[in-house]
Amino acid sequence: MKLISCHIENFGKLKYRDYDFSGGLAEFFEENGAGKTTLAAFIRAMFYGLQATRTNAKNFGDRLRYYPFDDGKFGGNLTFEKGGDVYRVERFFDVKSENLDRVAVYKNGTPVELANVGESVFGLDRDSFCRTVFVTADEVDGGGEGLGERIYGQIFTNKDTGLDDALEALDAKRKYLKVRGGNGAIDRKNADISSLKEEIRNLEKIESELGAYYDDRKALLDEIAELDKEKREFEKNSLIAERWSTYDRYADEYEKACADVRRFEAAFPLGEPAEDEIKACAEKISEYSKNKALLEANAKSGAARERLEELSKKFAAGVPTEKDFSKIDDALGESRLEKANEQKPRLEKDENEERLADTFRHGLPSDEYLRDLNDAYTRYCEAMKGATPIVAPRKKSRFKLPAIFCVAALIFGIFLCLLSLVAGLVVAGVSVGALAVTGYLLVIEQSKNLIVGGKVEVSDSELRTKLSRYGYFTENVLQDYGKFLSDAEKYKNIVKDKAEREKEITARNKRFAELGEIISNFLNLYGEDLNDMQAAVSRLRIEVGE
Repeated sequence: MKLISCHIENFGKLKYRDYDFSGGLAEFFEENGAGKTTLAAFIRAMFYGLQATRTNAKNFGDRLRYYPFDDGKFGGNLTFEKGGDVYRVERFFDVKSENLDRVAVYKNGTPVELANVGESVFGLDRDSFCRTVFVTADEVDGGGEGLGERIYGQIFTNKDTGLDDALEALDAKRKYLKVRGGNGAIDRKNADISSLKEEIRNLEKIESELGAYYDDRKALLDEIAELDKEKREFEKNSLIAERWSTYDRYADEYEKACADVRRFEAAFPLGEPAEDEIKACAEKISEYSKNKALLEANAKSGAARERLEELSKKFAAGVPTEKDFSKIDDALGESRLEKANEQKPRLEKDENEERLADTFRHGLPSDEYLRDLNDAYTRYCEAMKGATPIVAPRKKSRFKLPAIFCVAALIFGIFLCLLSLVAGLVVAGVSVGALAVTGYLLVIEQSKNLIVGGKVEVSDSELRTKLSRYGYFTENVLQDYGKFLSDAEKYKNIVKDKAEREKEITARNKRFAELGEIISNFLNLYGEDLNDMQAAVSRLRIEVGE
C-alpha cells in the first residue's frame, strides 16, 4: 500500500490543506504545534474513523479534540494505491456519533462497499494498527523503561531485570500458551477459531438468502439517488428564484433612482445651477432689495407715487418675467414667419395641368376600368402576335376635318364666355356634342381599317372604344394607350401634390391662429392694444423695467 495524496477540509487546526505523497519517503519538519500530529491523526481517521464521544468519558477523545471550532465541514479525503488499484476514501464526521458519519470509498473512480477500510487494507484492527504501524509522539515515552514495556508487552516490569529472569518469564508464557490436555491458550484459541468458522458457514448460508434484501437495498439506493437528483434540482431552482428576487429588488431600486432623477430634472429643467450662477442670483437679490428700498422712498413723492399706483394696478396679476417675454418674442417671430409664408405666391401650374384636368374632369379612371383596359390591350397584342400582318391601305378619314373644326369651335366658345357667358356656354355645349358624335364616327371608321394576316382579322375597336371615353382616338391606338396611362399617372400626382399643399396651408393657418391667440391673451392680461402687437410688447417691457 502506498499513500498518494490527501485533502483536509477541516480537521483540528488544519483547514483546506492538500498534501502530496507521490514522491519517495515523505518527511515533514515543522515547529511544535504546526500540525504534524494532527496530519497523522487525520490519516488514521480516514482508515479507521473516530470513536464516538461518550458523555461520561474521562478522557478528551479525538472526535472532540479535532472538531473545528467554527463548525465547518469536519473531515476530508485520502487517496492511496494498493495492488495496482487507486482508492479514494472520503469521510466527514459528526460531532458525537459514529452513526452520523458519512463514508464513501471509490476504487479506480467507481464507488465500492468496504465495511472497514483499515482492516481491509492492512489486515489489522484499530488497536493493532496503533501499536505497530502508527506511533505518535503522544504514545512514545522518553525513557527506555516505557519503550521496553511497549515492545515486549509489559514483560519487563523492573528496569533491573536480567536475561535469566527474561527466560523464566518466557518459559512461563510458553506453559501458559501450551498446556497438556488441550487446555492451553492456543488450544482455546483454536476452539474459538472452529467456533468462528462454524459461525461463518452459518452466516454464508444466511447470506445466500439475502438476495431479495439486496435487491430491495438496490431499489432503495436508486430511490435515494433520484431523491438526491430532485433535491439538487430544487436547490438549483431555489437559487434561481433567489437571484430573481435579487434582480427584482435591484429593479425596484433602479425605478426609485429614476424617479429621483426625474424629480431633480423637473426641479432643475435647465440643469443643476453652478456656483457662479447661485452667486449671481444672490447679487441680484441684494440689488433688488436695494432698489425696492429706493422705490419705496421715492414712492412717497406725489408723481412717483401716482405712477407706482398706476403700474401696480396694471401688473396686479403679476409682473411678466424675462421668460414670459422670451416666449412672446418667439411667438411673434413665428407668427411673422407664418404670415410671410402665407403671402408667398402659389407655385405656377404645370403647363399640362389644365389639359389634364379637362381630360379627367369626371375623375381619375377606376381600378376596374384600368384592369379592363389592360385586358383589352393584352388581347390586342396577343392577336397581333398570332397573325402575319399584311397592312391593308387605310382609307382617308372623312371625319378628321369635322373633328378639328369642333375642337376649334369649343376653344372659341371658351373665349366667348369672357364676353358673354350665355353665348359662350351655348357655343361650347354645341361644340362638345358635335365633337362627341364626330369622335364616335371617327372611331368606327378607324376600326373598319383592319390589319389582316392570312385568314385572321385583328380588330382594335375594343381598345379604341375604351380610350375614346377620355378623348384619345388618334390613328395609332398603341400610342394612345401609352399616352393615356402616362397622362393618368401625371394627373394623379398633380391631385396628390395639390392635396398636400392644401393640407400644409390649413396647418399653417391653424398655427398662425394659435400664435395670435397666445399673444392676444398675454397682452389682454395687461390691457394693451392689439392693433400693433410688436409695439405693445416693447412698451410693456419698458414698463416692467420702470
